[in-house]
Amino acid sequence: GVTESKADFLARDQTAKLNGELTELRQRSVGVSKYIWSTSLDERVRPDHAEREGEVFDWDSPPEGGHPGEDYNCRCVAIPVFDGEE
Repeated sequence: GVTESKADFLARDQTAKLNGELTELRQRSVGVSKYIWSTSLDERVRPDHAEREGEVFDWDSPPEGGHPGEDYNCRCVAIPVFDGEE
């Protein structure tokens, strides 16, 4: 029970972290330096992450807690901002 649920939590958490890191690498590799914070828009979103919904952040200046996917069990994603879109 507890061990299996902990393993499930860790698997989800680490998968989100990996996806977040890959997103950053992909975006930076094509010259994207900023992103729009996007949450899951549900009742499980942390209040501080909900406040970031739709805000633009720079990959070189992470907000407190890190970029999307870096905080534990974070389900947020980074939507790329291309030149001229901001």
